[in-house]
Amino acid sequence: MSRDRAARDGTRGLTSMGSSVEGTYIAYATADNSTADDNPGESNGLYTSKLISALRMPGLDLKQVFEKAKTDVWAASGQRQRRAACAARR
Repeated sequence: MSRDRAARDGTRGLTSMGSSVEGTYIAYATADNSTADDNPGESNGLYTSKLISALRMPGLDLKQVFEKAKTDVWAASGQRQRRAACAARR
């Protein structure tokens, strides 16, 4: 998602940016046209803090890490913040 595009088109939040490079996975803190919780009083935003926690969990592969972060953000935000992602498969 690009901040520049969002600023130019006047929408709130970020706009989608896909990837055509094989094996690329792009994860965003929130969905298109939404804003992410900055997690005031903490050193990281809500998504970043949940992603870091998931990365520290032993035994999870990368897909599981991102799914865990997504689920935790959804719950912690009172089902207001939904993570977005795009992947270019091989």
